[in-house]
Amino acid sequence: MAADRPLGFREQIRCLAHFFACSVCRKFTKQIKVLRHLVKLHVADLSKTPPSEEFLLKLREHLAKQNTRDGNSLGSEPHNNSDG
Repeated sequence: MAADRPLGFREQIRCLAHFFACSVCRKFTKQIKVLRHLVKLHVADLSKTPPSEEFLLKLREHLAKQNTRDGNSLGSEPHNNSDG
């Protein structure tokens, strides 16, 4: 629960008491902290790197194919396929 939401005072006391007795939860909590730190570092590194031209080209091609397959061209109004 402590990972999902802030705990009330009684819950905090119970959680601390549990951590003193449970080595598995202490290890798990340390692992989660390390994992969160590593994810933040990775995301920060990704934000510094712009997408490659190859990636952008493939993305544009994929979107163009998807629009063609769906019967839409860029700038056109979406089709209304309802019978109503």
